[in-house]
Amino acid sequence: MNLRLTVGLPILPFTAAAAFAQALDPVRVTGSLDSLAADVRSNAGIPGITILIADGSRVVYAKGHGMANVDHGVAAGPKTVYAIGSITKQFVAAAILQLVEEGRLRESDELGRYLPEFPLHGQRVTVHHLLSHTSGLHGGARFPGPNPDRIDYSREELVRSLAELYRERPSEFSPGEVWAYQSLNYMLLGLVIERVSGQTLWDFLRRRFFVPLGMTTTGQCDPDRVVKHRATGYVRTDSVPEGVVVAPFVSPTLALGSSGLCSTAADLLKWQRALVEHRVLRATSYALMSRAGQLNDSRRTDYGYGLVIWNLAGERMVFHTGGISGYTAYLAYLPARDLTVIVLVNSDSEIFTLGPAVVRAATGLPQPLALGTTGEELARYVGTYQSGRLEVILTEVDGDLSAEVNGSDSFRFIFDPRLLKQADREFAVEWEPESRLTFNMTGKRVDSAVLRYAGRTVELRRRL
Repeated sequence: MNLRLTVGLPILPFTAAAAFAQALDPVRVTGSLDSLAADVRSNAGIPGITILIADGSRVVYAKGHGMANVDHGVAAGPKTVYAIGSITKQFVAAAILQLVEEGRLRESDELGRYLPEFPLHGQRVTVHHLLSHTSGLHGGARFPGPNPDRIDYSREELVRSLAELYRERPSEFSPGEVWAYQSLNYMLLGLVIERVSGQTLWDFLRRRFFVPLGMTTTGQCDPDRVVKHRATGYVRTDSVPEGVVVAPFVSPTLALGSSGLCSTAADLLKWQRALVEHRVLRATSYALMSRAGQLNDSRRTDYGYGLVIWNLAGERMVFHTGGISGYTAYLAYLPARDLTVIVLVNSDSEIFTLGPAVVRAATGLPQPLALGTTGEELARYVGTYQSGRLEVILTEVDGDLSAEVNGSDSFRFIFDPRLLKQADREFAVEWEPESRLTFNMTGKRVDSAVLRYAGRTVELRRRL
């Protein structure tokens, strides 16, 4: 099921000064987001969604649509509790920086100082490398067994299993050479916090953040606890009439730091306000979190510490997505507007498309335009294009051009984007139309392409 939010409006030039001149109109925002939510639920088969928009501390829109629990017909609402997946990472990053502020650890400290049992194969992986996803550690390794995601681990068992799993998996690259998003980095940071503080990660976050900030509905996603207003997680499928099935169980003991938190839209707004008002961290520490990183060769990434930084329609946006079995989430902040956008969904969804679409609907920016393409045209572009370690694999998916982008050092390509036709031989990334792929032809054959994103221009040669 593809999420299609394109409308028949052009991508217009955007002047930031004009957009910031007036506060958001609640009536316009409500109409736009109600319509968008209805389209999303109808076209993408999403059971339930909660959206919150805040202008500074003023909530402009907070509403649920659809079902928090399909079995019992429980409606989604502003108080619905969702798993937030990798949005958990910014809480872990803030916890690390609090410990840095207290002098209890340093960003330059090597991981081996706190987890000597974890095999690093001679590499000097620091806390900074873990925070910025530049450690070089392999990701995606699975514990052995037919159903490893269902097994509960004690901390000791988890550390021992991780050490055994990575003993035969040397690093992919030297620390700081490449950016590669790996949830393992934040699992290890969660263990570092526990070793330094003497508390469980979840107790540390509760005492340091949730209780002081009044985040009464935020905590570890514990399936054994009774949680009021908790949404059931679903996975979309065409195999049953309902269009969804209940998401499979995944042990919460495997989500240490990389994910693992559940929350509400209202609590996430409290967190966002506390961050930007420097009630969680000093201004200098928050600047580290929300500043794009840099590799050893001075190339910039678009990832800070637990936060992604890039432009949407010409203005700076700080955000993160979250995805875990049965849930997806999006938390974005536009500093120039002092605008917070929160999207919580109780199923798998194309959150990288949905999140920016909600931002555009809330701010009045037009959704991206897609011109029609034929099967013959799509077939002309399908293939593999390469420049050094950057590889773009184009395929046709459900009548659209889809791109798998590897080796880009960019969070924007960790999911495969749908490409929207803008003009002859020119396509835009669905969630970020400013990023473009333009094809070059020799005769009737496409032999190269130019990828433009984040101020970069990369010439790609067709390999296949």
